[in-house]
Amino acid sequence: MVEPSDRPASAAQRLGAPDSYGVSTLEPSLRPPTTQPSGGRQVPLRVQLLDDTQEVFQISQRSPGKLLFDLVANHLNLVEGDYFGLEYQDHRKMTVWLDLLKPILKQIRRPKNTILRFVVKFFPPDHTQLMEELT
Repeated sequence: MVEPSDRPASAAQRLGAPDSYGVSTLEPSLRPPTTQPSGGRQVPLRVQLLDDTQEVFQISQRSPGKLLFDLVANHLNLVEGDYFGLEYQDHRKMTVWLDLLKPILKQIRRPKNTILRFVVKFFPPDHTQLMEELT
């Protein structure tokens, strides 16, 4: 078992944020399996990236939001994903964050007509705390 002091500080800890018990994209031990859940049909989801290009990702309809987020982060070769998120407009035209723990199709009613946006969630107060130049 790894002691908390043996692990490197997370992005939130380096920035002085309180401990979070959510899913971190930086913690290797919390990464979801790279395979998608078995069963269910494949659904194409369009994601608009920071440079306004769009990519289509095929995922199982039962997949959690974390799987899509990780596919986008891997596509961009992004390691420090804690600073980013996926947002979309719900049926009331409100912009909401994609919940990484819930199945995507429980959140998005019409995935074929929805464009998710890969966006910056927050900026660190001191850019020298970032570990990767790409971030």
